[in-house]
Amino acid sequence: MEKYAKHIITLLFAGLFAILMSFLCQNIISETRISNDGIIYFSSFFISAILILIFYYFIAPPLSSYLSVKNLNGISNEFNNLYTNLCNTYKENLKKMQYILLLREVLEALSIFCLVSIIYNIDYPVILLIVIIILYIVVFFLTKNISTKYSDYYKNNVIKTLLESFNENLEYSPRINNKDSLYKLYENSNFPTQYFTSFSADDFIYGQIDNNYIEMFNLLIERNNTRRDMHTVFSGLFLVEKCNIHIPENVQILKYEIPKISNVPTDSTNFNKYFRLYCNDNILAMSIFTPDILEFMSNFYEKYNINFEISIYQDSINFKFYTGKMFEPNIIGTPINKLSLYNYYYSMQFVIELTKQLSKTINGLDYLN
Repeated sequence: MEKYAKHIITLLFAGLFAILMSFLCQNIISETRISNDGIIYFSSFFISAILILIFYYFIAPPLSSYLSVKNLNGISNEFNNLYTNLCNTYKENLKKMQYILLLREVLEALSIFCLVSIIYNIDYPVILLIVIIILYIVVFFLTKNISTKYSDYYKNNVIKTLLESFNENLEYSPRINNKDSLYKLYENSNFPTQYFTSFSADDFIYGQIDNNYIEMFNLLIERNNTRRDMHTVFSGLFLVEKCNIHIPENVQILKYEIPKISNVPTDSTNFNKYFRLYCNDNILAMSIFTPDILEFMSNFYEKYNINFEISIYQDSINFKFYTGKMFEPNIIGTPINKLSLYNYYYSMQFVIELTKQLSKTINGLDYLN
């Protein structure tokens, strides 16, 4: 659903605006003696086109920036410095490409505007819709390569720099050539089985952290439902960290009840409000998930309200982080959106810090070595 959000907002915005303008045109025609109604409709179209253009180019960008900054409180100087450096280095180049891409958004809004106007008022000139749709198709294909170039530039520079701020050993690839290996990682994670029919991944991050090898990527798994459309099973960040020891029992942190596995009681009141700890070996589970780790996880959830699940199995720590799709640039608004980037920042910070703590705790369990 999230990938269609922008189009739904455009549909509502342009549709409601078309109904308003059609209503005004009908009132003007009924109150005047102009014999040619087409003059009124053509005039309303050009006025609307100018207003839509002004909205996308001059109102939406600063409004988006204002809302982003407004929702940010108590962020660190480290992130502020990183964000400032990213803007100074990459923002202008991104902005040039974004201005071209915005033309496609304007034409999409105008196409919807004309279509709704015709449906609402059959006297509206159909020729306007035909012209706008032709222009939209032409601009869409002309900007197709620019759209890819814009996304690649953002990811290979902004996101890559963001990731390197955590650890210089991390490598990043926006595209994934071998999805079969990632499918096996997910299949071997031993999370509770969830039926799915579609598996897609991108934004592959890998490297060495504290002598352990990690792999993480954006993951989208979906399934066909009875209405023949796709239902999202999971959308977010998936991570696997390899440990140097073998863990004999599956240890899991989940948000829901599962049968046939013991629910391990913990002394953390905050943790118990949000999560369940599962393992057939209580001592092993409590040795890995110490009180300070439980508190670290529950504090993060209380602050950011992002769901996550953990499955520790054999030699791997597996992590599902329900962020939705990450690392994507904005088309509307500032090209380096501060709120989006901060979401990526604290999500990665939490994931990396938590896996480091878990790995350290697991490696410190002498009876497993």
